[in-house]
Amino acid sequence: MAAASGIPPTPSAHNVSQLLPKLYDADSDFRYMALSDLRNMLNIAPSQFIAHDFTLCAKTIDGLLHTLNDTNGDVQNMAIQCLGPFVNKVPESIICPLFDKISTMQTENVIDNSIPALALRTIVISLPRPVAGIPKSKSIQEAYNAVSKVLIPRLIGYMVFPPSASLGLPAPPKGMLRADIENGTDSNAIDVLMRYQSASAPCSRLQRWKRCRKLSWRSSMTTALDQE
Repeated sequence: MAAASGIPPTPSAHNVSQLLPKLYDADSDFRYMALSDLRNMLNIAPSQFIAHDFTLCAKTIDGLLHTLNDTNGDVQNMAIQCLGPFVNKVPESIICPLFDKISTMQTENVIDNSIPALALRTIVISLPRPVAGIPKSKSIQEAYNAVSKVLIPRLIGYMVFPPSASLGLPAPPKGMLRADIENGTDSNAIDVLMRYQSASAPCSRLQRWKRCRKLSWRSSMTTALDQE
């Protein structure tokens, strides 16, 4: 598929808004070209060009989630390519709900069930990274908080404050690692964890995971499931 041309030299929020309806077009070529234009805009736009438009950010996330669940592989891959520049143009408060939505997205309509993990990995390696010996910036700290509070619990299936049964709330979704084991698929979720470990080692809680690398994730998780 060929990407469309004509990207403005200084993209605006309005330009992004005009692209979003095309992500839902019935023609996969139009969806692909719209995503290609969106990626190019995000790559060349000023860092704050949509940071103050929360409504547009939310609509963009909805469009990216829709195309991540596309039946066309090229469209899915282009949607993943949009995520890296997107997370560096949005306010830090958007990262937590983005992690949550991608980690719980349903992929029953697609052939490749690894799409959520690939999308999460793209986000993780694109987030601001800490540098040893240099104080953490606000953006780095917010990125770390999002990974610690949302992404890691979703990967391993651990809830710090499980919902009370008396409230009638649904049970939390199972972790992505457990789902991979139950489905007999390769665990791309582990790769997401290791990517974050390598990118954020200076300040990450995942330092403790280094001591567990010699353990077999698959055997330990399988044992835990068998005991339930």
